Amino acid sequence: MGNIANPILSGCISGSLSTLMLQPFDVLKTRLQDPGKHEPRSLFKVFTGLVKKEGISSLWRGTTPTLLRSVPGIAIYFTSLEIIEGSFNPDRSSKILSFLASAFSRTSKHLKQASWFMFPRILQPCF
Repeated sequence: MGNIANPILSGCISGSLSTLMLQPFDVLKTRLQDPGKHEPRSLFKVFTGLVKKEGISSLWRGTTPTLLRSVPGIAIYFTSLEIIEGSFNPDRSSKILSFLASAFSRTSKHLKQASWFMFPRILQPCF
């Protein structure tokens, strides 16, 4: 199984870098989907308008919540993949076992994210 810190650190770095690199595209996608704008708009028009009105830093609006969601999820995914695959397929020889390990790891990541959203709603009737 090895050192558990390696997949956790790899997942954190991967989640951070991918979020920082892809956040501008997410902001642009969200602006393109704005229901308040009825005229057809191009990605280029949305990009130039956003940078002119709000500055280049507006392309990274919402980065903190995205980091708080993505980094733990990807770290959990990498770690659970390493644990599951290391337990059932230690020499990484079976492609089927590698696929199943990946599927179970992905499921654990999504269950973690779902629990973060559902837990407050489950407790709400108690208070």
